[in-house]
Amino acid sequence: MAVVIAKLTYPMAMHLSQEVNIIAGAAEERSMTTGVHVVQNISCCQCKVVLGWAYVKAYDEENKYKEGKFILEKKLLVEIPSSL
Repeated sequence: MAVVIAKLTYPMAMHLSQEVNIIAGAAEERSMTTGVHVVQNISCCQCKVVLGWAYVKAYDEENKYKEGKFILEKKLLVEIPSSL
């Protein structure tokens, strides 16, 4: 069973510092609500659905803490019973 520990929890997403069972896409510059960042989509390694993104680079000093962190959209996650 894979376990991910959330650093911060938001209503619609989880901000994570450790990833499991994902595939990272190509890094690209993206305009986000907190500014321009270099990010890469992250997808489920089994079904290939995009689940969120990973911060590769933040240009603003106040957003540097995001580098190396992951955002998973809660609406796209499914809890799998531990008995499986």
